[in-house]
Amino acid sequence: MMTDETVWRRVLSQVHVPGMDLAVGLVYLLLSLSLVLYTENAVMRTIIGLPLVLFVPGFVLLLALYPHRFSLEADVDGWIQNDSIEGPLPAFIHRRERGVTFGERIALSFGLSIALMPPLAIALSLAGFGLTIRTVIGSLSVFIILLMFIGSQRRKALAPEQRFDIPVKQWFSELSVAVLDTESNIDLVLNVALICTVVVATTGFGYALFVPNYAEEYTEFSLVSQNEAGDFVFSGYPSEFQQGVPQELLLVVENQEGRLTTYNVVVELQRVETVDGTLTVVEREELNRYSATVQDKGTWLESHELTPTMTGENLRLSYMLYKGDVPADPTEENAYRHLYLWVTVSEAN
Repeated sequence: MMTDETVWRRVLSQVHVPGMDLAVGLVYLLLSLSLVLYTENAVMRTIIGLPLVLFVPGFVLLLALYPHRFSLEADVDGWIQNDSIEGPLPAFIHRRERGVTFGERIALSFGLSIALMPPLAIALSLAGFGLTIRTVIGSLSVFIILLMFIGSQRRKALAPEQRFDIPVKQWFSELSVAVLDTESNIDLVLNVALICTVVVATTGFGYALFVPNYAEEYTEFSLVSQNEAGDFVFSGYPSEFQQGVPQELLLVVENQEGRLTTYNVVVELQRVETVDGTLTVVEREELNRYSATVQDKGTWLESHELTPTMTGENLRLSYMLYKGDVPADPTEENAYRHLYLWVTVSEAN
């Protein structure tokens, strides 16, 4: 009668799917394309997309170049006779390694993937496609699928015992020995707890390693003017306005948020006073609102005219930038970005 352990080990010993690496790789490639190209979740895109760039290209290149399983071959160079031992002994044995070990294959996959990136970038630039997420992921996908096909055909041409496959059967066998070959249920529980701890620790490390630093995500918000040469400069802003007379300004928003972003800008002319050392707005006039949706790495340049009706000296022309909707009461405190100019508005003639 077979025990539960015997049945479990028999099941584990039969786990073997030829070509499983290519099947899993194809599923992963489709999943990566869906998530990286069509989701705005930066964490998910990073975790899923990094192996596609840093591991998979090198792995399929090695599969195409070395489809053989790692093996040791030995040739005997002559024989000698030893009276103390029955039969001849080999005089010299030549040992040769064929293929690469699984550990070497993993390490080389990372190195080759990284080495492939500069030539890919140069090729995309020379072809006029530029370096974007879509061009990089698209070209990598074509490269990966092509080498998967070549590697699959070259591996099929080999005898079954010579073909490289991911050693799932060996891994499961070693795992079953480590977990099931215990003297008590307590040891079994401790082994399972150790495995769970390793999985949790690895997951936490991967999250900390691959999640992007959100401090690098930002939006540049500024006013510019054009000099006599037609260049945009951060100076020469108008400081004198006349009541009821429009004055042109240039607003610039540069999206470095890592995603498509909708911006809204509220422009106010404010009369301010200093009360107990604190600057307080005592009167405000909304002059205009502007809105635009900007691609990641894109720039929004808004040429606009302002026509103030409030008059006075040392008035604050305030620009408040919001990501998404504007609150019911826009202020500098609830704005995502804020900039201002000190201006004087004289009465109409």
